[in-house]
Amino acid sequence: MNAAAHLTEKLLKIPARLEKAFPNDIGYFYNILSQFFYSTFQLMIKTLPTVPSFQLGWFRSTFLMLSAYSVFRMRGQSVPVKSPKVNTILLLRGLTGFLSNALLFYGLRYAPLGEGIVVMEMYPAIAALLSVFLLGEKYTLTQFLYTIFCIAGAALIIKPGFLFPADELTTPDAARYIGLISIFGSAFTVALSVVIVRKQALSKVDTLTGMFYTGFVQMALFPVAMLFQGAKAVTLVEFGKMMVLGVLGMIAQYMFNHSLHFGDASKISLMGYSEMIFGYLLDIVVLGTQPDMFSIIGSIMIFSCVFVQMYDLSKKRK
Repeated sequence: MNAAAHLTEKLLKIPARLEKAFPNDIGYFYNILSQFFYSTFQLMIKTLPTVPSFQLGWFRSTFLMLSAYSVFRMRGQSVPVKSPKVNTILLLRGLTGFLSNALLFYGLRYAPLGEGIVVMEMYPAIAALLSVFLLGEKYTLTQFLYTIFCIAGAALIIKPGFLFPADELTTPDAARYIGLISIFGSAFTVALSVVIVRKQALSKVDTLTGMFYTGFVQMALFPVAMLFQGAKAVTLVEFGKMMVLGVLGMIAQYMFNHSLHFGDASKISLMGYSEMIFGYLLDIVVLGTQPDMFSIIGSIMIFSCVFVQMYDLSKKRK
């Protein structure tokens, strides 16, 4: 146990050094890194088609909570209990996390991975708007342009019937629409989660504490949803994939939450657009999916926001 605790502390010092060396950029780096792990996490969901989605959500949240708890134990610490106000924020974060994961797991059953990820990329634009009203952050003209590009790009990907004739749709089935609508609901609750996590950071809640409470609340809620969807005994191969899913989800969650300790939610969350390129590459290379021209154009429009944001940042530092 002492060796494990020593190794954990050693690994945790690496981010601290990076944060000290690059205080203005590290939040953006963490967020982009989290998007890569979220993409691979979502790919693993697609490889478990026979395991009920809410069962996967329960496993993931349990893994998240136990991982955070294990680090506290290795440090010889108990789980921090904050003030009632902060605890309410932590529990609310767990609730939004449950909703976003439940909708995401359900939606990815029916929507193509690349399209699903791009629809999820609407959450930075939504988060920017929510941050203005809930956190008092500034909303610039650049962020407004991000929002417009995001909505236009998503329209090209979702291809709503009032804009596209039926014969121009590559997959005009109802299941695809249900999946994409479900993922859009997940994007909205993720945007709300971004605001809550930033609020946690402003309240001096460390990343591990936030992870523990998020996992704890979701672990308690997913069994209720499982009563309606059911559960199954998994094979050894499926369990191995679920373990990989848990690890990827944990790393992605930690990086994402930690990134919001280093700047405004409305700005750092815009790096979430980078998940699109990771998702499309995985979709094409691993799953062999062929995106249509509208989806490609829409994806380019959304991903271009990352470059605009980085240019805007570099200009402000000169």
